[in-house]
Amino acid sequence: MFKQEWLPVIDEIPVGIKLVRYWDFAASEVKEKDKNNPDWTAGALCGIHEGILYIVDVMFFRESPGKTEEKIVDTAQTDGKPVEIWWEEEKGSAGKFVSTYLEQAFKGFEAHPDPVEGQKIERARPWSAWAEQGKVRLLRGEWNRQFKAWASAFPNGKRDVIDAVSGAFKAVSYTHLRAHETVLD
Repeated sequence: MFKQEWLPVIDEIPVGIKLVRYWDFAASEVKEKDKNNPDWTAGALCGIHEGILYIVDVMFFRESPGKTEEKIVDTAQTDGKPVEIWWEEEKGSAGKFVSTYLEQAFKGFEAHPDPVEGQKIERARPWSAWAEQGKVRLLRGEWNRQFKAWASAFPNGKRDVIDAVSGAFKAVSYTHLRAHETVLD
């Protein structure tokens, strides 16, 4: 669904771009003797400006729930108050419980649970189409090589980072439309 050449790397993003950070959570540490390949917690920082999706930063890590919470709260502080925080809300009561907990962890920030629907492939299609049309840019960072490898393998392999960007694209599209509705009113 993604070719590496569809994901060019740039050195700057537009000034004043509205950004969102979207999280796809996991809470599995890698243990030396563990042969499993646990999922990643992934956080994508994205924005849309003049019809281009900018993927500004992608974090991915495997930590315990406590260390995960510490990292996401530290990331919120680093990103700053203007960055909206969104996360994939799992179905059922456990998802609601986690969202209530996260709303407290992100107190003081604009934070939104996202009750996702549909398969991962379907959720990735909109920004895959943008990438194919040359409307996606990656800000240069240490994460670029691994991100491009996962993107070009999608839907095979680990999908956590692609899920985070799919969610960020949805969230930033909503935020972008909401900002323009205010101007149009």
